[in-house]
Amino acid sequence: MGFFATIGRGWQMSKLSLSVIRKDPELIVYMMISAVFALACMIGIGLPQYMEMS
Repeated sequence: MGFFATIGRGWQMSKLSLSVIRKDPELIVYMMISAVFALACMIGIGLPQYMEMS
């Protein structure tokens, strides 16, 4: 189990997830909502630390 095996498994999982999205395009909406909330959480955690540094 080397580095390239890990990369290969990740690539297979990416192709599998894209095939699921192709079968049901409505899932993109949930993915976008999840991305927005993840970004909001990262900003919510990082902004106070950034403001403290200034």
